[in-house]
Parts: sequence; structure tokens; C-alpha cells
Amino acid sequence: MRTLICYGDSLIEASDLDGPSTWPSRVARRLKINVINSGIGGDTTGGLLGRFYPEVVQQDADAVLIMGGTNDLKNTSWMMGCIPTQPVTSSWPTSQLKC
Repeated sequence: MRTLICYGDSLIEASDLDGPSTWPSRVARRLKINVINSGIGGDTTGGLLGRFYPEVVQQDADAVLIMGGTNDLKNTSWMMGCIPTQPVTSSWPTSQLKC
């Protein structure tokens, strides 16, 4: 069976809906494929990068759909020339930014 990873933030997670009502679940039923919902509400592109390898690359899926970035608009420090001082991980604290 083919596998699709839906990867991103709350646009993917849809935590306000019951599992079977989320759009990734509906896609799985409609297309008769395995869909992995890898959405985490509130995640940013830094968090997405930090968990990309274990949650996407290592899964060896047939396809990946990525939706994210809107939460970065809440924290605009990245637009002011801030750079990470440590490798990016999913638990990346803002204290590791050098501006």
C-alpha cells in the first residue's frame, strides 16, 4: 500500500477535529492509501527542519505533502538576521539564536 506523509503544523494536525474527520484521514479513505498525519500545531519551520529526518526521510514514504510556515509570522526574529548557534532540533529554544 502506498504511503503519504502529511507534514507540518496545525494546518495538517487539525487537532480541533476528531481523527476520522481530519482531511489527512479523509484522503486516506478516499484514495485507499496509508496517510501519516505528522502535523504539530504551533510548529515553526525550525521545528519542521528539526524533525524532518526522523519523521519523513526515515519513513521512506511514497510522497510527502508539506504545509507550514504560518506560525513563523508570530515570531519575526528570523527576519532580523538571527541565526542559530546550535544545530536545529525540534526542541530548539529561542535562546540559541544569535542576533
